[in-house]
Amino acid sequence: LGLDYHPSELTRLTGDVQRFRFDDGNRRDSLALNFDQRLLTRPHFLLNGLASIGTSRGTRDDVPYFNPSRDRSWEIGLRADHLAWRRYDRHFRHRLTASAGQYWQEGFGSAWVPSLRYEHEWRFGLGKVLVYGVNWSRPVYDGQRERHLGFDAEFRWGE
Repeated sequence: LGLDYHPSELTRLTGDVQRFRFDDGNRRDSLALNFDQRLLTRPHFLLNGLASIGTSRGTRDDVPYFNPSRDRSWEIGLRADHLAWRRYDRHFRHRLTASAGQYWQEGFGSAWVPSLRYEHEWRFGLGKVLVYGVNWSRPVYDGQRERHLGFDAEFRWGE
């Protein structure tokens, strides 16, 4: 179940309540709230402030995958969005998002978690958008810090 509230083009509040039922009998329940607020608007540059909080719990501890009995997190960050080129319905923009927050897991305490993301967005015409990016983070699972580096891409078509 999700809620997406936009009181204006400058502000967005989203919330999600989820229940996952796994084949092994485990259930995972989660609640998340996200806030996105425009801080600066210029013709070719946007700066947004980001904030999120979340919590979840699992019903089984004896599963072979990461499934904390309880965890919660909060995060704040900034997203800079620069429109580098535009011609009619086509454009190229790039975004940099930086955030940091704390993650807490029952039995393992809390730790700071930083993350960075850089992405490109190419709009080739009405309804044809290619987005790709790289991301880096240092999450903590069962008290052990990891390093994640990822690349993702998506192509959307249709308005």
